[in-house]
Amino acid sequence: VAVVQISKIQIRRGQKNTGSGLPQLSSGEFGWAIDTQELYVGNGAVSEGAPDVGNTKILTEHDNLFSLIDTYGWRTGDPYIVTGESPTKPHLRTLQARLDDWVTGRAFGLTGIALDDATVKLQQAIDQLYMNAATIGSEISRVTLYLDPGIYSVTSTIYLPPFVTIVGAGVDKTIIRKSTAGPLFKTENELASGIAEKTTRDDDSGSSYLNQARHLRIENLTLDITVPLGRGLVLQSCRDSTFKNIKISGPWVSGESIPTDFSSDMGMELNSLSGDVESSGNTFDTVNIQGYSYGVMSNWDISDNLWNDCTFKDLGYGFTFGVDMVLGASGQKTGPFKNTITHCFFERINFQGIWVQQGINNVSSHNRFVSVGNDGSGDGV
Repeated sequence: VAVVQISKIQIRRGQKNTGSGLPQLSSGEFGWAIDTQELYVGNGAVSEGAPDVGNTKILTEHDNLFSLIDTYGWRTGDPYIVTGESPTKPHLRTLQARLDDWVTGRAFGLTGIALDDATVKLQQAIDQLYMNAATIGSEISRVTLYLDPGIYSVTSTIYLPPFVTIVGAGVDKTIIRKSTAGPLFKTENELASGIAEKTTRDDDSGSSYLNQARHLRIENLTLDITVPLGRGLVLQSCRDSTFKNIKISGPWVSGESIPTDFSSDMGMELNSLSGDVESSGNTFDTVNIQGYSYGVMSNWDISDNLWNDCTFKDLGYGFTFGVDMVLGASGQKTGPFKNTITHCFFERINFQGIWVQQGINNVSSHNRFVSVGNDGSGDGV
């Protein structure tokens, strides 16, 4: 009798992760794992010519090619490189594991398109990498976040906890731009917000030497503020960190007013909670600050910070140390002390290039000053 219709064909099926799991399929027999949505076929017997007895998985739309085991080895074709037991047995990893070696902002949805608001996504990337409850405090969390070229527009302060490492593609290549008042980048301790010691992210009262901001590395990017009275980088009780090849730019130009309360319109601000929790031991290398009333400001006991090969242009003041402080309060016993400014270039600074009203043992060496202290007239050197 001729077959005129087949209503359906079913293959062997069941659940992979319950009971005895996936059974040994017969030669050429298909098996469908309902719970994992995986398809298998039986290899057949060795006597039939199969290399080994077992089941072979068939790829479907539900499979992630990047998670297949043992698919990537570094320079496996090079007989002079041995990554595993022998040249014929290299160390293999999944392609997904290889791709996860580097993390970029794009992994968190950051596009680098100026019209996209990057505030939430950039802070999320930082928090997930460095403040994640599952890994905080462990070395495995101290990774590098790479930001591709582009403009990352933010509307509120981005907080930097300990061990943050952010590396851009270069000055004026990776630009983080803020168009609202307040700091752009601000360091913080590692305490979670919402607890007694830290009610909000801006709360530094619970900081100690062991939990304060420390060992940060920020390099190869531009911090750009487009509105008046902003602050580019605020180090709040931050120690032993490195800031390299950074441009911090603002909108201030000569002739505009300069705030006399010393609380805003500054490229960089360094603060300390107390004598035990200071901003100290930080290195600023090849940092360019321009377009602010105050280039670098501190009215606190900060110590042993180094500015090397930095550039300060188009500012009201270059450095202002201890100009608005009453000695004796916590964190304000002496003012800035033992800080070094060396091999820096100052140009078109309306007033003092380096103004130290309170502070001791600060060093200025091998610096150059051009058109400094002439109230923006452009006359003289």
